[in-house]
Amino acid sequence: DDGQGDLLAGQMMLSSSRTSNLRAVLIHRVVADSEPLEYTADDDSSGDEETRLLYHKTYVGAAVELHALDPKLLSEAMVVEIAKAAIVDFGMVRLTDVEWYSSHEGEVAEEDLRVDLARVEELVGPGVIPPLKTRQEIDASGGMTGYLLCPG
Repeated sequence: DDGQGDLLAGQMMLSSSRTSNLRAVLIHRVVADSEPLEYTADDDSSGDEETRLLYHKTYVGAAVELHALDPKLLSEAMVVEIAKAAIVDFGMVRLTDVEWYSSHEGEVAEEDLRVDLARVEELVGPGVIPPLKTRQEIDASGGMTGYLLCPG
């Protein structure tokens, strides 16, 4: 994540990895109110490090970024499987942690996931991944109890 020096460590690994097999560094964006530690490269840097430093808010976003970097590294089919798993996982969180889901943090997490699921649809086309039900759809189906009884 970007909160405790991981960005700095990732930048340093990439700047010294010109001869290694390190393909990319993924940084989970979690810090909203502070600046993460950063490394300022020397002027002779090729800039390649920046293209291999991938930021994401969800695992779906990480998958899309890795696929964009190198489709051989993570295929479209793998991105779809990650998206489907994220939808199932988020559904379980809705059921098991209603307090978090009802909080501002839960709303932000849902919006971040929706944005990244839309990116997957842009990549593979509509209808390939199941939709993530909206809060209104859940409420209309009887709340979380209805969601549990009729998840599809």
